[in-house]
Amino acid sequence: MSNFTLANYCDLVAALRERGYAVCSFADADPAAQHLILRHDVDVDLGPALAMAEAEAKMGVAAAYFVMLRNPLYNPFAERGRLMHLLALGHEVGLHLDAALYNDVEPAAVRECGMLEEILGTAVSTISFHRPAEVLRDNPAALAGRCHTYQPRVFSRMGYCSDSRGAWRHGHPLEHEAVAGGRALQMLTHPVWWSGAGERVTERLDAIIDARAEAFRRYLEGQIETYRRGERRLKARLSVLSAPAIGARTCCAISRRSARLPRSVRAMLACGPSGQPPMTCQPMRASMRCCAKG
Repeated sequence: MSNFTLANYCDLVAALRERGYAVCSFADADPAAQHLILRHDVDVDLGPALAMAEAEAKMGVAAAYFVMLRNPLYNPFAERGRLMHLLALGHEVGLHLDAALYNDVEPAAVRECGMLEEILGTAVSTISFHRPAEVLRDNPAALAGRCHTYQPRVFSRMGYCSDSRGAWRHGHPLEHEAVAGGRALQMLTHPVWWSGAGERVTERLDAIIDARAEAFRRYLEGQIETYRRGERRLKARLSVLSAPAIGARTCCAISRRSARLPRSVRAMLACGPSGQPPMTCQPMRASMRCCAKG
């Protein structure tokens, strides 16, 4: 079990505020003051980011959320409503740039910031880097006329901690030397690690995969009649099956193909047809256990 939960994140922010820290933006942060920058890089999914943003708003604090335009896992153009909700909650939305995709970063940053501004209808003032190369870290130069999250004022001249890969990589924030000395702190978190109820990192990611697959299935059902008819026929066939009537060869064949079935159908197989107990074939049961784990 992980202690990375949304409730624990809120407790962490509250603990830092109790120690005298004031949450502020990248633009206003003073390295010598007890200023706390709440930075969130959205690498995987906007859903957990929105949940975290709402929790922060209830606490009366504003954070900076950085979203990617070139990411196969989510689409800011299609999820504009979520981005607008982040702004409505009082948070900053900036660009999370994967500089490794470009030979010349400057014009790329100009283009991506422009596209994000078109989505948001407001200016983008800050850029964060996705897995930054060493040359970008502690670099004082502005990028595309904007500040970035690794400039010395908000990076090397203040404390910095990150939850990369689901663990604190620079020590726990409350034990950080900057906090002990009353200096400013930039705290980078990735909302995906704080979603769920303390599951392992792989389990959290599997849950997101399942949710995306289900959303994709619903979209296809709504858009493509052929797919909709096919899934109805498949469910109808499965509903008339009974465990004793399924031979071992048929059961194993379904087992091999089960990972490609929609989640709703996999659930039907796992529970048995028409609400009966789970099927008794061992290959089938083993496959369903694997599907349940992702």
